[in-house]
Amino acid sequence: MVIPTREVVQQLNAAIDTAIADTPGTDRTWVRRHFIHHRERSYLVIPNLASCQGDAKETARGLAMNQLAGVLTDLDLVRWPYRERWWGRGHELKKLLDEETGASFTDLTKVRQERLKQLQSAEGDAADDKSARPTDQPLRNHGLFSKAEVALGLAGWSAKARADIEVLPLVETEGLTPLLMVLNQRANPATAKESEPA
Repeated sequence: MVIPTREVVQQLNAAIDTAIADTPGTDRTWVRRHFIHHRERSYLVIPNLASCQGDAKETARGLAMNQLAGVLTDLDLVRWPYRERWWGRGHELKKLLDEETGASFTDLTKVRQERLKQLQSAEGDAADDKSARPTDQPLRNHGLFSKAEVALGLAGWSAKARADIEVLPLVETEGLTPLLMVLNQRANPATAKESEPA
């Protein structure tokens, strides 16, 4: 795990404080809700600024998070997803979207349906196993975009804003821990002075 330098921590705190100051009613917990983990990587998830037009408050929040994402990019803490024609790698967003279209690997619907068939063939129509619900519909796989939608809903974004998102991978695979450490620094008033620049 790479711990950010004192200078980077100061820049992060300044950027986070600015985002909070520009969005009344928010705090560091609100900012933290825009970071999620999926598979081997963590991501900053924000609404596309163009979709944050529900009201002036949401537009201001969208701009603040857009600017925070810019600072994190400038500090080389997050990056834009790879696009094949630019980087010679597979298109990350396309791969992430493909994850959403498959069946869930942990869906128990088929297991329940098979169990119900077994009970019905063994006991006839009298079989009544509440864990085997014939009305269950198979679940699709819920990937990064589904998680992002939930996180942004928890952060209070409108349905329109949640429908058009940006996902920025953290540059370091283990980058979420130091970022959350910085976000937690001033959450406790007792430690606020310790995190102030010298």
